[in-house]
Amino acid sequence: MARGIVVTAAALLALCVGASVARADADPASDWLIQQDAFYSYTAKVSTAQKQALNAALASGRKSGVPIKVAIIAGKGDLGAISILFDRPPNQYAKFLGTELSFVNKARLLVVFPNGYGLWWHKPLPAKEVAAIHALPPPTSSDGDTMVAAANTAVRRLLALHGVQVAPPPAVHSSANADRLKIAGGALVLVAVALGASMLLRRRRRLSNA
Repeated sequence: MARGIVVTAAALLALCVGASVARADADPASDWLIQQDAFYSYTAKVSTAQKQALNAALASGRKSGVPIKVAIIAGKGDLGAISILFDRPPNQYAKFLGTELSFVNKARLLVVFPNGYGLWWHKPLPAKEVAAIHALPPPTSSDGDTMVAAANTAVRRLLALHGVQVAPPPAVHSSANADRLKIAGGALVLVAVALGASMLLRRRRRLSNA
C-alpha cells in the first residue's frame, strides 16, 4: 500500500509540473514577471537607456510601497501560445496575466500594446488610476523604444497619483531615428574627409606650380 501511495504521489507531482511548464510556455511574460518587474518584448529592440529609465521608475515605486509590474507586448510572438489576445483590447490580456501572477504577486500590472494599455490589480483599481491610464495616447507603434517610453510615462503617471516622484524620463528616440542619426553622422564624416582631401590636393597643386 505504501508503495502505491508513493507511485500515486509521484504521478500527481508529474502532472502538476507538466501543467506548470505548459502554462509557462504559453505565456512568456508570466515566467519573467515572477522575479522581475518588467518584461521587455522579444520581438522589438529596446535601448539600454530606455530600459534603465523604466527600471528606475519601477524601483522607486517598489521602494515607496507602490509596486508595479510591466509587460511590453510589441508583437504576437511576445504572447506565446495565446497570441490570439494580441488583436483584442489590452485589458483582456492584463486580466489573464494578472490572474496568473496573483498567487505570488500583489503589485499592479500594466501591459502596453501598440494600440493601448491594460491595467489590472488583485483589488478594485482606484478610479483615478483608471482615468489616468485611459487619458494617455497609445504608443501606435511596435518600435521597442517608443513602447518602453510610453510605459515609462504611464508608470510615472500612476506613481505621481500616490505622491511618488521620480526623475523625468529621457527624450524618446526610436531605434529608427537612431539609425537615421548614425547614417547622417557617417555622411558628415565622409563629407569632411572629401573636403580635407580636396584642400590638400589644391595645396599640392599650388606648391608644384610655384
